[in-house]
Amino acid sequence: MQHKLSIKYSYINYSPFYLFSNKLYHILNGNEKLLQFFINNGFDQLKNEKMLQTMGKMVSLNMALKVRGINKEAFEEKLNMFLNDEHSAVDKSLVEEKELKGDVIVKGVLPCPLKIPILEAFDKFIEDQKNNGLDIGYELKSANLGIDWIESDINSKDIDKVADIMISAGFELFFDKEKFSEFFKNESFYVEPREFNKDFDNEKICLKDPKNIYDIIAVVPCVFLVNENNLNGKEIPTSWEELLFSGNYNDSVAIPLSDLDMFNALVVTIFSKWGIEGIKALARVYKKSLHPAEMVKKKGDSKNNPIVSITPYFFTQMVSRSSALKVVWPKDGAIVSPVFIMTKKDNEKAKTVVEFFKNSSVGKILSSNGKFPTTVKGVDNLLEDNNGFLFCGWDYIHNNDIVKIMKESEKLFNEEILK
Repeated sequence: MQHKLSIKYSYINYSPFYLFSNKLYHILNGNEKLLQFFINNGFDQLKNEKMLQTMGKMVSLNMALKVRGINKEAFEEKLNMFLNDEHSAVDKSLVEEKELKGDVIVKGVLPCPLKIPILEAFDKFIEDQKNNGLDIGYELKSANLGIDWIESDINSKDIDKVADIMISAGFELFFDKEKFSEFFKNESFYVEPREFNKDFDNEKICLKDPKNIYDIIAVVPCVFLVNENNLNGKEIPTSWEELLFSGNYNDSVAIPLSDLDMFNALVVTIFSKWGIEGIKALARVYKKSLHPAEMVKKKGDSKNNPIVSITPYFFTQMVSRSSALKVVWPKDGAIVSPVFIMTKKDNEKAKTVVEFFKNSSVGKILSSNGKFPTTVKGVDNLLEDNNGFLFCGWDYIHNNDIVKIMKESEKLFNEEILK
């Protein structure tokens, strides 16, 4: 496997051989953004600066991956996507660290394509509310930049240090039972019940949390992008069950390893429906983590491309009608990575801000003509009648340790692709 790895955030361009044989210290020292990527992808111990200064000078990346039990190929794919992702090149919020002040504090992460249009609307809302005597402080970052900066508030166990409103794209932030145990015990979070869009409240699916702890304002659906040139007589897969268990697509599917919230949604949902066998099946079909934008750009012309790319529905909107790529919405439902909101129970003023994310004008921004279907009532997500969704379910979420499931599933996935 050949990759051109170019680190944009330092003055050195690393070849793959040099990068993986070099010491962690020389790769990461002085490069905060790359260091954060490593922390978010299996190197938690690097949060301790002394570890980088000591062990980092003795351990190569190759050795560190072995010690941590991280699959080298999967890590290299994630790293390659990160280094070549234009969204990672510049993010104003990384540079401008500020102390947030206001009657209501909002923190969170949003899917990258939604961040700018939501912030434009939110800034206008904040100005209007300031004229009404309500001051709002916020920090909303792109989801691909990680959540450590919010986790530090939660880890304090001090509810006063936690933002009044938190937003999370995906399952990673809000579902650690140990971190949230005291907050849940004290019933610190509550969302007002509301009516949902019919796409997400019907006989097949309901995204309303019966315990009123979490709210979901939109989802990122995950669908199939099929390269018809590479089928070689195989049928186009029409469901997750067929893709995973038919045996026709082994070593043929690109999985979004670099898109952490999407990958986590995949493993949580697949594990909830098929257990360990589902994760093993996901590993069997894995070919490589080709970024959806790359597959669209190449139009499916390369014979080296996978047969199927599991991809956020958003990216399929860029597929040319003349390309060999066919968009397939699984008949058993598109697996969803939800955009969650949690609100502190004791701040009455926060309700005004929460309502911003639930009004129809913002719902239309969230939906983006169906690319990120919203739960906001009255918004047409422009979905076909057969465009259903696959969600692990609230009973499963409340009765299981979701973070533990994610970690164990990723470990099993990495072990299986090494076989």
